[in-house]
Amino acid sequence: MKVYGIAEIARALDTDPGLVGKWRERHKLPAPDAELATGPVWLAGTIEPLLAAGGPEPKAPGGHDRMRGS
Repeated sequence: MKVYGIAEIARALDTDPGLVGKWRERHKLPAPDAELATGPVWLAGTIEPLLAAGGPEPKAPGGHDRMRGS
């Protein structure tokens, strides 16, 4: 069974874990499947569609992250 935490989502999307945490606070991620002492976790079937889409705010053309304004 594959599960993802904040760090794994960040790694999969090549972004900062802090940004993933902000997405969660802003309800841009699906509800986690479980909450552990270390934080939220998502089952692969819950989060991988979002990962396949490039995240809730996919990078703009040219690979620049729109949230960071890079």
